[in-house]
Parts: sequence; C-alpha cells; structure tokens
Amino acid sequence: MKWFNNLKMSRKLMSAFIIIAMFIVIVGIMGMTNMQKIYSSGVRMHDYNFESVKQVYEIRQNIADIRYDIIKLVYQHNINNQDDSLKEEINTLQNQTDKSVINYEKKLMSSEEKTSYEDFKAALTEYKQVYNSVIALVDKKEYKAAETEFLKLADIRKRIYADLDKDIQINVKQTDNTVISNRNSYQLSFAFTVAIAIVGFALAIILGTIISRIIVKRLNKIVEVSEKLGQRDLTAKIDVFYKDEIGRLGKAVNTTGENIRELVSQIMNGAEELSSVSEELSATTEEISSMMEAANQSSEQIAKGAQDLSSTTEEVSASMEEMGASTNELYNKSEDTTISAKQIDSRAASIKNTAKESIEQNNVIYEEKKNNIANAIEEGKVVEEVKVMADTISSIAEQTNLLSLNAAIEAARAGEQGKGFAVVAEEVRKLAEQSSETVSNIQNMVIQVKQAFDSLSSSGQDVLDYMVNNVKPSYDLLLNTGVQYGKDAEFIHNISEEISESSKQMNEIATQVNVAMQNVSATAQESAAGAEEIMASIGEITKSVNDVAKSAQGQAELSQKLNELVQRFKI
Repeated sequence: MKWFNNLKMSRKLMSAFIIIAMFIVIVGIMGMTNMQKIYSSGVRMHDYNFESVKQVYEIRQNIADIRYDIIKLVYQHNINNQDDSLKEEINTLQNQTDKSVINYEKKLMSSEEKTSYEDFKAALTEYKQVYNSVIALVDKKEYKAAETEFLKLADIRKRIYADLDKDIQINVKQTDNTVISNRNSYQLSFAFTVAIAIVGFALAIILGTIISRIIVKRLNKIVEVSEKLGQRDLTAKIDVFYKDEIGRLGKAVNTTGENIRELVSQIMNGAEELSSVSEELSATTEEISSMMEAANQSSEQIAKGAQDLSSTTEEVSASMEEMGASTNELYNKSEDTTISAKQIDSRAASIKNTAKESIEQNNVIYEEKKNNIANAIEEGKVVEEVKVMADTISSIAEQTNLLSLNAAIEAARAGEQGKGFAVVAEEVRKLAEQSSETVSNIQNMVIQVKQAFDSLSSSGQDVLDYMVNNVKPSYDLLLNTGVQYGKDAEFIHNISEEISESSKQMNEIATQVNVAMQNVSATAQESAAGAEEIMASIGEITKSVNDVAKSAQGQAELSQKLNELVQRFKI
C-alpha cells in the first residue's frame, strides 16, 4: 500500500478512473459482440432458412397446381376448349418452378440439404417427363392411356413432397439451433454483464473510499498544523511518510515551522541581549551622573587650590575613558543586533517565497486535476452512444415481430399447407420478443452505468472544491505570517540603528569631556579664572548624560515590548 500512497495524486485518480473505464469497455464489448451474434443469426435465419422454406413451399404449390391442371386435361376432355389455356398455365408454373429450383440451388441450399435435394431434383425431372407424356397423349385424344400414365404421377409426387419435407425439416432444425444459440448468448451476456456491473460498482465504491480517506486524513493533519502555526504554536509538526504532493506539502509546512521557530528564537535572544545592554547603559549613565556631581563640587573648590583641581580633573578623565569604553561596547552590541535583524528579515523573506511557491504549485495541481476530471466526464458520454445502439436494436426487434405476425397471417391463409410456416413464424415472434427484453435490460444497465459515472464525477468535483475552500486559505495564512515576521525584523533593525546612533553620540561626548579635562589640567594655574567655564562645561555634560539616560530608558521599553511580542509564540 505504501507504493500507492507514494504515487502522485493524478496517478491515483487516473488509476481508479482507468479501472472503472475498463469495466465499462468490457461490458460494452461483450454486449456489442453478443448483439452482433444475435443479429447475424437473425439475418441468417431470415435470408436463408425462411427464404429456403418459402422457395420449397412455392415449388410444392406449383407442383400441386400442375397436378390440378393435368387432372383437368385428362378427365374433362377439353370442355369449353380449355386445353390450350391449361397447357399455357402448366408451362408458366413449370418455368416458375425451374426458377425457384435454380435460386434455391445457387443461394439457399446448405450442405445438409444436398442429399435430399439430389433426390428431389431427379424426382422432379421424372415428374416433368411423365406429365409431358400425359399432355402428349391428351393431344392425341388417347384419354385412357393418359389416365393410366397420370396414375404414375402420384408416387413421383409423394417422393417429391417427401424430399421437400426433408429440406423443410432441415431448415426448421437450423432455425431451432439458431434460437437456442441466441438464447445461450443472451443468458451468457446477461450473467456476464451483471457480474461485471456488480464488480465494477463495488470496486468504484472501494477505490473512491480509499482515495478520499487518504486525501482527507492527510490534508486534515496539514490543516491542523497550519492552524496551530496561525495560533503562534510552533511546536506542532507533521509526520511525513510518503512522497506524493501531500507529502511534499507536509514537508514544506514542517520546513516553514522550523524556520519560523528559529527566527523567533533568534528574536528572543536578541531581545535579551538588548535588555542587558539597556541595563548596562542605565548603570553607566548613573555613574556618569554621579561623576558630574563630583566634578561640579570640585569645580566649586577650584579656587581653593590647583592641587585639588588637578586631582579632580584626573578623576574626571578616568571616568570619561570608562564611559567611552562602555559606549563602544554598547555600539558593538547594537551592530550585532542590526546583523541579527537583517538575518531575521532574510529568513522572513524565505518563508514568504516558500509560501508563494507552495501556492503556485497548489494552483497548478488544482488546474491539472480539474482538467482531468472534465476530460473523464467528457469521455464518459460514450454511454449515450451505447444507449442509442440499444434503441436501434429494439426497433429492429419490433420490426421482426411485425414480420413474424405477417408471416403467421399468410400461413393461416395457406391452410393445412401453411402450418409448418406458422410454427416458424411463431418462433420468430418469440425470438423478437426475447430480443426486445434483452435490449430493455441493456438499456437499464446503461442507465445504471451512467448514474455511477455521474456519482464518480460529483465526487471528483467535491475533492476540487475542498482544495479551493480549505487548502488554498491555509497557504494564504502561511504567506501572511511570513510577511508579518518581515515587518517585525524591520522594527528590530530600526531599534538597533537608534541604539547605534546614541552610542556614537555618547562616545563623542566622552571624547569632548576628556579633551576638556586635559585642557583643565594644562591650565591648572589659570583654574581660578576658568572656573566659570568649567562649570558651564559640566552643565552641558550633565545635560548630555541625561539625554543618554532617556535613550537607555527608551531602549529598555522597546526591549520589553519585543519580549512581550516573542512571548506570544510557543516554541
């Protein structure tokens, strides 16, 4: 079963459709073959057996008519001068008989009829010779001799009738065999068609259930994990065991979740580092602030002594160097944060591109399945053609039934001599009725096959609707998540840039303070005169330190917001 799950969705669906189509083709071929066989048997029975019996009865009737005219010639002794017209009628009947015999011999005679036919042909020749002899005696007015010669015709006529009856029995037997063969063909075709229809229906139900369960179960897992990702739960993961489109989709969702989880982890680490830097910056500004207070006190005491001023300036210079080192460290950490933000933005872009590719691939698969199902529905219209053929055969059966009724009426008109032909006509009528029943059964089966195909087409459309209504929105959610992470990365990048600029300002301020302290140390002797300038410089420094403290407070607040943002995710 694993190999089937690894197949692409198109091959899974096409394999099921091909199997069902094969059953439909088998039923169609079997039905057409048996219908062709029944049709050929009916044609053979009409064109050969019935025509043979018809020709035999015409020959038999002509011989009877010739016998009747000979009786008139022999026993009526040319009353009303009828001999010439009787001779002409006998000659006409003989010509018709000869034509019927020639037609029967060339077109209608089977191998089984050859033996009796040869006997019939010899008896017919002898019959012609005898009644020609009777006619010659009648022409000579030798009626007694003609009556004696006429009596010979009775035995010859019995032999002729016996041979003709044998030919009729042979044709009746062949007709019976044809009816039995057609009945067997019908029963075999009916049983085979019912069996194939049952097996095909059961197989269609089984394949449809298996494929739908495979698709729905695995898609539900992907939707469940995608919903958890949308709810910021990054711990969910899909177990992928197969290599079809759904398996590839599951792998893509897993990869996306891992990328997001790694991105959030890096954001959390960056936020912690930013918080730590902000705390160190706040501590540094507090130290600078206290140093400025000490410097202010020292400047007030400048007038008291150069020695105290020199000591104070040295302490201030040392403090400025420490502040410069702290601001350099803060600057380096902000640069690291900037690099991390760029990496986060790169990963967010990768997630967004992966989601776009998945959406495009899903659209291609959807269009492909949609076209395959549409083609399968179009090909399924061949069932209508089978229905049209069944209607045509039904019409032929009705015409055959009408012909059999006409033949029965003609046989009834013929009286005793038409009984055999009436039996044959009745059999033909029964065969036509059986053919009509067979065609009705075929029409019912065609309707059932069409209903099954319509149901299968509806199931295929439901699968396409599910992909549109459930699968596509999941990919859109994944794409929006990647876009949001890109915006968050840009936000962190802006914060780190602000920290970097603040660090540069602090470093510049520290450098300025250090230069000022060196100047103070160099002009220690002029400290009294420059005390006011030092007080002004210390005021500016205090203001800058306050600005740095405010920047540090803002960084701390941003760090707190960033921590709250990433804490929403479960990794």
